[in-house]
Amino acid sequence: MPNTTPKKARFDFDGDGKSDIAVFRPSDGVWYLNQSTDGLKYRQWGFPTDRPAAADVDFDGKTDIGIFRDGTWHALTSASDSHYYMCLGNAGDRPLVGYNQEFGANRDFSASRGSRNGNINWFIRIGYTNCWINNQQPSPNLVVGESTSDVPVVGDFNGDSLDEIGYFRDGSWAGADTTGSAAPTSFQWGISGDVPVPGDYDGDRQTDYAVFRPSTGVWWVNGSSIGAFAVRFGISSDIPVPADYDGDGKTDIAVYRDGQWWQLLVGTGNVQVANWGIAGDIPIPAQNQ
Repeated sequence: MPNTTPKKARFDFDGDGKSDIAVFRPSDGVWYLNQSTDGLKYRQWGFPTDRPAAADVDFDGKTDIGIFRDGTWHALTSASDSHYYMCLGNAGDRPLVGYNQEFGANRDFSASRGSRNGNINWFIRIGYTNCWINNQQPSPNLVVGESTSDVPVVGDFNGDSLDEIGYFRDGSWAGADTTGSAAPTSFQWGISGDVPVPGDYDGDRQTDYAVFRPSTGVWWVNGSSIGAFAVRFGISSDIPVPADYDGDGKTDIAVYRDGQWWQLLVGTGNVQVANWGIAGDIPIPAQNQ
């Protein structure tokens, strides 16, 4: 029987099945969380030069505060305030977080993407491994044809419950399975200047190809079950922050605008507006962009 259970919501810091509104403020290194069930939370965790990399590092179903700093990852678990750390990647790499629900197990994976000897390499670990030794890096993964200027993307585009790694280039998408067991994926969706915003907008457990077009404020979504649709939602300076804010298993269309969150709930068509953060904050649901 196919697995029809909705995947867990990303950026769910309190484990209630809904994505939470959250920002990292580089000016003071503080995380400001507005959790849908557990309420407000503030934690200092990071330096102004750190990049947010929130993930469920202890596999308890809750997203944990995390940062990437020059090849080291530091996380503060929500359950016990434990410090998890690992060595993965080098200074200058790009941190990304993916998801693996293979065989029903809930596992986030961490990926460090960077250039090595002229090639783009992805280094991946499931969860956090407490090691500092640089020569214990995992073997690199490659996406054929990827270049430094491409936009990295992560998502389960083939519906196997394991996120693939890949890139977006001027409307062309390419992906590779992290285990090497599935065939590479490719798709044409979007144009030059679009921002890739992959997500499961139709709730079928498969990541949909989607872009936000700043020039027009339109979202173009190619739903794997319901087909293509377009919605005007946002302005050119907005940061897209798609996530499942109402916990219905569908990625919602949303933008962040200098501390204001605009959300279009895909399942109901309702619009929600919330104020959380200030100009210069980094919205956590955009950490993979």
